This record gives sequence, C-alpha cells and structure tokens, in this order.
Amino acid sequence: DEPQRRLGLLARAATLRNELLGRGWDIGQAAGQIVPLIVAEPGRAVAISSALAERGQFVPAIRPPTVPKGEACLRISLTSGHTDEMIGELLDVIGD
Repeated sequence: DEPQRRLGLLARAATLRNELLGRGWDIGQAAGQIVPLIVAEPGRAVAISSALAERGQFVPAIRPPTVPKGEACLRISLTSGHTDEMIGELLDVIGD
C-alpha cells in the first residue's frame, strides 16, 4: 500500500552496497536490503560487530554453522525507517 517506502528502501540499499563496494568490502551477491560484509573469519566478524556496537551500530556477526566455513560475515539489515543520515553514520563507523 506504500510503494514509496519500498522504493526508498531499495534505493538506500543500493547506495549502501555501492559505497561498501567502493570502499573495498566484499558484499557477495547482495542485491536487496540485507547486505552481508563478508570477512571470512568468525573471530574477525565478532570483533568488528563488537566494535560497531560500541559506536552505537547494531550489525550482528553471522558465522558457522549459520553460514559455511570461510563465509563469516556481518549482516546489515536496512528497513524503510533508516535514513540517508543513518546510513552515512554507519559508513563512517565502518570506515573507522
């Protein structure tokens, strides 16, 4: 009933994916609003997730057995409630 929300979400997700790719992150074949940051090592995924949490960003670590070995990642899940500013803040924190 509110296509503008879906379209806005998909546009922000595309911007996020493009920014992450431009910064050298591996996002696999992501094409929607759930964007993985593939880091391979479970310990690294947990460490990055914890560092992001300390900066106010909820980006959970996903690791085996949820994903195959070697494919541990951080899962960014956007919603229509996320703004461009929020995405910018996330990108800034990830960049650090």
